[in-house]
Amino acid sequence: MDLLYKILWFLISIGVLVIIHELGHYLVGRFFNVKVLRFSVGFGKPIFSYRLGRDNTIWSLGVAPLGGFVEFLGMRPSENIKKTETRAFFQQHLLAKMAIIAGGPVANFLLAIFLYWVLFVVGTQGMKPVLDIPPNSTPAGRAQVYEGDTVLKVNGENITTWQELRWEILQSRDSKELILELKDKDGRIRDVILPTDEVPAFKTEKDPFSSIGLRPKKIEIPAKIGTIVDGSSAFRAGLQIDDQILQVGGKKVSNWSELVSVIRNSPGETKQMLINRSGSLINLSVFVDATNSSEGLIGRLGVKAKVTNDLNNKLITEIKYSPGHALFKAVEKTWNISIFSVTMIGKMVTGAVSLSNLSGPVTIADYAGKTAKYGFASFVGFLALISISLGIVNLLPIPMLDGGWLVHLVIEAVKGSALSERSFMIIQSVGMGVIGTIFILAIYNDVVRLYSS
Repeated sequence: MDLLYKILWFLISIGVLVIIHELGHYLVGRFFNVKVLRFSVGFGKPIFSYRLGRDNTIWSLGVAPLGGFVEFLGMRPSENIKKTETRAFFQQHLLAKMAIIAGGPVANFLLAIFLYWVLFVVGTQGMKPVLDIPPNSTPAGRAQVYEGDTVLKVNGENITTWQELRWEILQSRDSKELILELKDKDGRIRDVILPTDEVPAFKTEKDPFSSIGLRPKKIEIPAKIGTIVDGSSAFRAGLQIDDQILQVGGKKVSNWSELVSVIRNSPGETKQMLINRSGSLINLSVFVDATNSSEGLIGRLGVKAKVTNDLNNKLITEIKYSPGHALFKAVEKTWNISIFSVTMIGKMVTGAVSLSNLSGPVTIADYAGKTAKYGFASFVGFLALISISLGIVNLLPIPMLDGGWLVHLVIEAVKGSALSERSFMIIQSVGMGVIGTIFILAIYNDVVRLYSS
């Protein structure tokens, strides 16, 4: 059932992204009055098709859902198309053709901006960046970072949540130092400098926080359930909201941190739990789900703690802006993620970052299902991130992709004439080979992750 759930949300995610991408091509093409022959979501043999519009355009759904395409009249010069056919793609001026090709990726960036705008207007919650005691051997420990310090800025960038703190530090991996603006328990503000050039692991670890000594403050929360994810192991076992977990596998559980520790170390195991339910003691047998993380395979119940309003105010902050400011923040976030993605791709090409970071459809399906389980904000954020990735990948200068087409158009403009059919087909074949290799590598990485789990 969990597999079907993930496949469903994967198809929904890919369907939305592909439709928006192809609509970008389609709408710009229509703006320049280019004739559209086919609009397809998916590749291969159509399982559904319908003719519609003044051009009798074929709208179809292909059997393979991993993509789509818009076919315009005369993508290449052809003897079968009269030169008087002004609505052919090849008859348009260079800027019009480039705009049509770029319309797909641009639509993906616009979708990401819209989704982030929605999140910022509706409001999302985040964990406040309050720090715990750092190990003395780390840069944070030597710089006298103390328990209860709240991070206000990283290298001049404002920080409001732990997620923003993670993002800014990830982007600062190439820096020799981190400048943190901190506020202590008494409200005093100071700057501390964390030298990172002396910590090689900071440059290479997937999660560099442990190497520099930054970690969130642990606050003792009762092991009382406040939220249960549908379909999770807690849901299947019959746990209920307001249940207080007293023991797991015969081991006493005093707070939420202890519960998390026991569960994380028990992936795929069945545990006996002693529950306090409205004053009555109940024994339940619970199978702990296993899931992948940056630390390897961990156990997960699918529950969140019940937090009082007072404690919630200490731990959680809401990120919410006016519509105008939300638009600015959405554009900024989309731009920052795009630049970071391009940088990471460049590092993969040069070998500075391992190709094992490349993910394929299996990983995407996994995250689509997980984020859908955790609610609207989580899934919308995931969709925005994948939309940016799709836009970036399609702009890569690889034949068969939109970026390859843009390079092709520039070459034709400089050359003054279209490439021969033989040259064009050879270039497209090379592009197909490159894309196929990348896809196989991504699938391989997915399989390795599954095998390792």
